[in-house]
Amino acid sequence: MDKREMKKWILLDALERYDRSQREGEGLGFGAREKLAKIMDRNPDQVTTAMIARFQDLLRKMVENAESKLD
Repeated sequence: MDKREMKKWILLDALERYDRSQREGEGLGFGAREKLAKIMDRNPDQVTTAMIARFQDLLRKMVENAESKLD
């Protein structure tokens, strides 16, 4: 396995772990707004439900894209 292929596996693993942590209660439940505000460097009052949904959707698409690179 060359470095390019290894990089793809590392990216997929990292994205899957992050996605899983978001879905297992570390993300969307209590505190999701505050966590996303920190990531986006915003005030939690500025983070909308739509922004949280877009973040989740984008994260899932990033995981799917990383998976497709390994097929």
